[in-house]
Amino acid sequence: MFPVLRYQAMNYFRSYLFVPPFVIYTVLLFVNYSYRPNPIMDSYALTSILGYLLAAWFTISVFHVEAKVQETIAIVHLKSMNSFYNWKFAFVSLIGVLLSVISTSFPIAFGMFDERITFPEISIGFLSHFLLFVLSMSFTSLMTRRLVKNSANTWLGTCFMLAITLAAPGIMDILPKQLQPMMNFLPPVYPLLKWLESAPNPLFTLHAALLFLWIIGYSLVLMILFMFWIHLKRTS
Repeated sequence: MFPVLRYQAMNYFRSYLFVPPFVIYTVLLFVNYSYRPNPIMDSYALTSILGYLLAAWFTISVFHVEAKVQETIAIVHLKSMNSFYNWKFAFVSLIGVLLSVISTSFPIAFGMFDERITFPEISIGFLSHFLLFVLSMSFTSLMTRRLVKNSANTWLGTCFMLAITLAAPGIMDILPKQLQPMMNFLPPVYPLLKWLESAPNPLFTLHAALLFLWIIGYSLVLMILFMFWIHLKRTS
């Protein structure tokens, strides 16, 4: 099935749709590290937010790269809509791996941190970047054209969700106490960022494991929901 992944990559890179988000990512990464030294985990928390925001852009551009007719032909060729979109998720995830490696290794390579970084910090940094990227990809998929016909609504819905998840603490403060538990159903972005900023020692704890599992589980549920929803719309 790797030819499918190669098809996704060739189709995407030939479109040059990756250029704007990647350029913005590169510029903001350099801006973030324009001064030194920088605290390790706080810096990783900030660049994780950057990856989280741009993951939505990458996801929409990958899911929309084909014309609708070309997409239909590809699905017929694969004989499975599930396979087609699973490979979409796989390809976007590979972009997430690449950006996570760059975000984690760039400040190390150029000595941007205020102290010597340890292997646990590198590992947590990579996982935080990658898992937030996947989380953004999973809920953004619910805004793509298979489910949302109007492209303006795709972008508005995605931007709204990104803003809500990042502003969750402030929103919770102004909500009545009866409604505050509803915020727990949002994608778990803030809990991870808060944990990164507190930088506990040691980093690998039960709390960290449960937090990462929460993000993985949440992302999987959203991707399963996407698959279920596209089949439901197809049969309706």
